[in-house]
Amino acid sequence: MNRTEQIEFQIKAIELLDSSVSAPDKPFSGNRLFQFDISVEHRISLEKRLIKVICSVTVHDESKETRFGNIRTSCTYEIQGLPKYYNKKEKRFDLPEQIITSLNTISISTTRGVMFSFFSGTFLHNAVLPVINPKEF
Repeated sequence: MNRTEQIEFQIKAIELLDSSVSAPDKPFSGNRLFQFDISVEHRISLEKRLIKVICSVTVHDESKETRFGNIRTSCTYEIQGLPKYYNKKEKRFDLPEQIITSLNTISISTTRGVMFSFFSGTFLHNAVLPVINPKEF
């Protein structure tokens, strides 16, 4: 039987770390399709019981030859009981998959909202990050 562990956490901060928009050579015609490169990175502060999830998204054209813009955000979470997931012998964290999936889901969704806000009023206003499976990260 697979038991789900209850882990308490709260979001402490949301930051826009980096952003850019590069105008295309010529105006878009019709509905433009975009490609997205997404990466997620975790940084952990054991002493402060914090996990910082850094989400980077780059927006390309369909062929991925032209980069139109990027966003990099940071969502910081306080995790109750974080030290119990640290293996001192191996010097690594062993967090349950459910918490990693939750943090990735929230962080990617938050980045989607930041993208929508930042790209609003630009040629990238229709570059909405699609819903993705956070277990892929």
